[in-house]
Amino acid sequence: MKIGCCGFSKGMKTYLTRFNVVEVQTTFYQLPTIKTVEKWYSLAPQDFEFCVKAWQGITHQATSPTYKRFRGSLEKPENYGFFQQTDEVIRAWKETKKIALHYMQNMCYSNVQRVSNQPMKTWLTLSGFSKK
Repeated sequence: MKIGCCGFSKGMKTYLTRFNVVEVQTTFYQLPTIKTVEKWYSLAPQDFEFCVKAWQGITHQATSPTYKRFRGSLEKPENYGFFQQTDEVIRAWKETKKIALHYMQNMCYSNVQRVSNQPMKTWLTLSGFSKK
C-alpha cells in the first residue's frame, strides 16, 4: 500500500521529502505541457511515483462546473464526458495516457463517474478505453 495526497499540499519540495507518491490533481483540469511534466520528474527522487488523474474531458460533460478552471476551448462541447465513444473523448484519453505512460508511472481513475446504473458497465467502459 502506498500513501500520498492529491496534489502537492505543502509545496512540491516539502512534499517530495515526506511522501513517495502523489496524485497529480492539475491533470484533471488541464493537461500539462511535456516541459512541465519533465520538470516535475527531474525534481523528484528516482523512486517517486506520479499518478495522473484523467482529464475531465473524458469523464465530465462540458457543462460541469469543473470546466471553470479549463483554459482552452472545445469545438464540440457535447462530445465530451461520460466516456463517450467520440473522437474528442478518445483523443483526450490518448493525450492523458501519453503523459501517464511516457512520463509518469501510473494513471488514476479517481474521477470515474458512473455511465449507467450498473457499476460493471462503468468498469467495462473504462477497461475498453485503457486499451485504446
